[in-house]
Order: sequence, then structure tokens, then C-alpha cells
Amino acid sequence: MTSKLTGFSPRSARRVAGVWTVFVLASAGWALGGQLGAVMAVVVGVALVFVQWWGQPAWSWAVLGLRGRRPVKWNDPITLANNRSGGGVRVQDGVAV
Repeated sequence: MTSKLTGFSPRSARRVAGVWTVFVLASAGWALGGQLGAVMAVVVGVALVFVQWWGQPAWSWAVLGLRGRRPVKWNDPITLANNRSGGGVRVQDGVAV
């Protein structure tokens, strides 16, 4: 499945974005630390963008970690009971049963 906008598949578009990310990191490393900074930035960038950590790239684990710090918002229980009991949720001692 190719995108009509770019002609690339979503997977190859992700690879191109990864290569650009590593290039930008290498350029920033070069500006800050010369050749050694660029080499370190490439190593760290490849490890973060392309190397699989437990089946996922490291950046996806970082996103999951940032999302995981938010409290879980529970919705009110919904029931579609139609057993002549009036439907809905029965509350007993403050607990929906």
C-alpha cells in the first residue's frame, strides 16, 4: 500500500524519517563536538531509532513511558441488560453489581 502523496509505503516513509533523524543528530553532534560528537550521535541515534528493544524501537518505549505516568480515567459502567430487571446498573452499598 503506497501513499498517494509521497509514493512510499508507510514502512519505508518511517525509515526515511529515521535516516533524517540520525542525520540531524549527527549534524548537531558535529557542531557541538566535532568528529567524536558526530560518531557518538550516530551510534546513539541508530540505537534509538532502528535497533529493536523487546520488539519495539526505543522511541516507542519512551512514548509509552511518558503516557504511562498519567492516571487511568475509568468510564462509568454500561450495561445493556434486558432481563426484565429494568436494565441499567444496580448499585448496592455504593458498588455497581
